[in-house]
Amino acid sequence: FWNPGKLRDRLALRDKLESDTKPFVGEESDWETVIEHQLDELSDLAVETNDPEEDFLRRSQLSVICRKMKMLLAEVEDTFKDSENPLPISSIRFFAHLWLFLTMIDASKELSPSTRIIEKYIEILQESEERDIVALYTSFLGHAAIKKYADFLASMPLSTPNSELDRALRSALAYHLDVRLVAMEASKLSRDRAAKLFPPDTGKTPNLSQPGGKLSLTEAEEHVIRSIAWLRFHPSTFDLVIPRSNEDIRWLLCHGHVNAAIRLSADVPQADSNKSEDQVHTIEYLLYRKLLNLWSNLSAFEKIKEPHTVLNWKRRLEACGEGCIDQVQKLFDDSVEVMTMDWGTESAEEGNENGSADGGRVEELKRLRKLFIPEISIRFTRALMNTSIHVPKLVMELVNLVADGKDKLHLDFIYQGRNRLPEYLLLVKEALVSGMEAGGSDPLAVAS
Repeated sequence: FWNPGKLRDRLALRDKLESDTKPFVGEESDWETVIEHQLDELSDLAVETNDPEEDFLRRSQLSVICRKMKMLLAEVEDTFKDSENPLPISSIRFFAHLWLFLTMIDASKELSPSTRIIEKYIEILQESEERDIVALYTSFLGHAAIKKYADFLASMPLSTPNSELDRALRSALAYHLDVRLVAMEASKLSRDRAAKLFPPDTGKTPNLSQPGGKLSLTEAEEHVIRSIAWLRFHPSTFDLVIPRSNEDIRWLLCHGHVNAAIRLSADVPQADSNKSEDQVHTIEYLLYRKLLNLWSNLSAFEKIKEPHTVLNWKRRLEACGEGCIDQVQKLFDDSVEVMTMDWGTESAEEGNENGSADGGRVEELKRLRKLFIPEISIRFTRALMNTSIHVPKLVMELVNLVADGKDKLHLDFIYQGRNRLPEYLLLVKEALVSGMEAGGSDPLAVAS
């Protein structure tokens, strides 16, 4: 029987079956029982080659014939624990499809509750980059399908283009998986991956006085950006984009990851703000857009530098041209707008008192004000000094704004025991001295 090419073996098996008396064979005997009994006796026999793989295949065939699937599949699952002697991929593929077949014909009594075999085959598909059919096999995992497919999505390489990410997510919809739940879980898993990669939070104030530009992002920052991408592909999750992006941008800025926040903000178009039903989230989103746009423009403006040996700032202004003058004025106007706009701290505190806001969000918004308002003032003044464009007038307008009791911006210069007012006022003094050197000894005339 086990060597179908040898006629004598088959004849010997036939003679054995005919001569056997257990169980009793009568005129109306159950021939299936006889066959099962004889096959049971063969279960302890080994193949002639003593090859473990061939022996496992023989026992597998025997288990299928005898309908002892539960024991067979349990044995298959046990082989996954032996990393030194793994099953061939072809065998795993066979047992996965056998498991699927039994599932589809509702032969649940032949199956164990475990889905380890199909999960193992899904892992093989992922490793071989056969991504198009992963959703198909994952859909058979029942309640675990959402988590499993989301884990597959979150594990896709960071270099994967968005078009392929979109197609992979929509494959879930094609096989009747809830695409909203899949996208939300994939987003969560991406954030979890980022959290594990970021260094521990020391509580120290981040140093924002770093050179701007298109610096490469860390792997952790890329995972944060990927977490928002999963929510932007399908209409069912559009309402989550603005709240989640606000939360991530706020966290990134509070911890000094400005370039990652700029990239994340750029990946969320302003049109997405119209899809948010919460006006508070929309206002916060627009704040970050203006803040990060200003930050990028400051980085570009800082590259316009002239040698300090040239003392006449009017000559530099003439060399710069009207376009540069307009750029400086717009940069100043944008700085004033961002510094004086509603950062959401007051409304957030009122909501928190009423039990409708998150206290952590309030603290993060306060932290942002105290980090960025001083930095914008100092950075803009220093950039003006490097170019000597409109130095006296604009510097004085900005310092008056900081000192004004209406907006109380001077209070934001003191945070966590650090007072940046002396640093800022020293820059203001240097700017006025520079103006006086170029235009006379009257500081009031210089500032007019």
